[in-house]
Parts: sequence; C-alpha cells; structure tokens
Amino acid sequence: MKLIGLTVLALIAFAGNSVLARLALVDGAIGVGAFTAIRILAGALLLVSLIGMKRGLRSGSWPGAILLLGYAGLFSYAYLELTTGTGALILFALVQITMIGWGLLTGERLRWWQWIGILTSGAGLIYLLSPGLEQPNLFAAVLMGLSGLCWGAYSLLGRGTGDPTAHTAGNFCRAALMTICMIVIWMVSI
Repeated sequence: MKLIGLTVLALIAFAGNSVLARLALVDGAIGVGAFTAIRILAGALLLVSLIGMKRGLRSGSWPGAILLLGYAGLFSYAYLELTTGTGALILFALVQITMIGWGLLTGERLRWWQWIGILTSGAGLIYLLSPGLEQPNLFAAVLMGLSGLCWGAYSLLGRGTGDPTAHTAGNFCRAALMTICMIVIWMVSI
C-alpha cells in the first residue's frame, strides 16, 4: 500500500507540475525564459537550503545540469502550444520510452504484463497523434518529446547515485549557474 500511495502522490505531483506550467504560460502571464529561470533558481535555492551549499556544489554533474536545463526549457516552450493533458502524455511517454529503451539496450528484460503496459501507453500516444483527431502542434509536440528525452536521460544518469538529494542539488546549482549566465548575456545584449 505504501508503494501505491507514493506512486499516486508522485503522479499527482507530476500532473500538477504540468497544470501549473500551462496556467502560467497560456496567457502570457510570464515569459518562457523567466518561468524556466524561476523554476531552476528556486529548485537550487530550496535544495541548497536543505543540504547546504558546500555539499550541493560537490555533488551532481555538468551533464546532469544540462539535461535538467534542457528538460525545463523545452517543457516551457512546448506548453505555449500544447494543452495540459497532451503535453503531460507526450512528456511521460517519452520519459518512459527513454528509460525502458535504455534498459532493454543494456540487457534488462520485461515481463509480459510490463509489455502490455508499454503497448497500451504507446497505442494511446499513437492515437493522440493520429490523423483525424485534433492534432497537437507538431513543433510543440517535438519540443515536449525532447523534454521527455532529457528527463529520461537525467533520471538514468542519476540512477545509483549514493546521495540522490545531494546529486540533484548539485545538478540544480550547476543549472542555476548556466541560467544566471544566460540572463547576464541576455541583459548585455539588449
């Protein structure tokens, strides 16, 4: 029951992330760059406050930070044109395809019921993108798919780390540094 409860809680949090992003971006209430920067900087500040600056800066990796920033930025741009449900479906499908695909490439084997789950979710994604339905904006769908690939790769990169909180904090700190650099470059160029 604990596993089911935690899984449901995680799914609600992920869906809430999509809903809040869509609400913030849909009417231009905030720009994509500002929204992404706030997400990255706030995440870094929260995580550093939990574990400390020194520990956070010693952990993580630059590839992890790049994938994190890629996920957040692509996600934000995609939600300018996608509905919440469509964006979430594409994002989660590509995260799973990335992670399961990597597992299969590295020798993991799935049970029959896992294959049924994969085929069912794949059929739903194909149905969503099939002709005759109100198709999502293709460019936005590709951006969300790339965001999902970044998130999946980020998750795979962090698999097996000894201290996942510190590792995540380090990735957020590095992504925050890149974000600050981008903000400075943008401000100097205007």
